[in-house]
Amino acid sequence: PIFGIDYQDCSYRCTPLYRYIDPQEKQLTKALSSFLKENPKFCKSFVCSILELLHQDISTCQTEIFDCLCETHTGEKFIDNIITWENGVICIEVKFDAQLQNMLENYQAYVEKNIKRKNSYFIVISTQNLQFELENTKKWKKWKNLLWRDVLRTWESKLNNIKEDEDIKRYLSSLWHKIL
Repeated sequence: PIFGIDYQDCSYRCTPLYRYIDPQEKQLTKALSSFLKENPKFCKSFVCSILELLHQDISTCQTEIFDCLCETHTGEKFIDNIITWENGVICIEVKFDAQLQNMLENYQAYVEKNIKRKNSYFIVISTQNLQFELENTKKWKKWKNLLWRDVLRTWESKLNNIKEDEDIKRYLSSLWHKIL
C-alpha cells in the first residue's frame, strides 16, 4: 500500500494536527523542526530515513545528538530546515505542489561555508518529482529530490519501535493528508 505497513496505530488513521485549516509549507516546516528538536529519537529516525532513501550508510548518524534549525537566514533567503550531527548535515528545501524557484546554490554555499561536516546532503522533499530539474540545472547538481510519500513511508517504518506522542502522530497524519 502507498502508506507502507498498514497497522492499527498508523499515523494516517489519527486525527490530523491541522484538521480545520490547510497548512501552508511554512507551518509544516516549522512544526517539523520543532518536533525534531524535541525528540532526538524522532529526529534520528527522520535522518536515517533520508539517508536510506539516498542509499547512504545510515551508520553515519548513530549519535543521539542532533541540532535542527528552521528558516536559517542565508543573507538573501531562508533555508527551510538544516539538521546537523557530529559528522553530517542535511539541508532541506520543502515543497508542496510548487516548482523550484529558490536559490538552492546559495543554500548550498551557506552550508558548505558555515556548517562544515564530513557528510553533507542537499535534499528537496516534494510532492512531485523534481529530479530532472535538479539534474539539468548546473548549479543544483548536489541536490537530490525525495518524494514526501517515500519519506513518510520509510519514516513510519522506523517509528514502530519509538514511542510517539499523540501530537507527533497527528503531525504525521497532517503530512499524509497534505500530500495525498
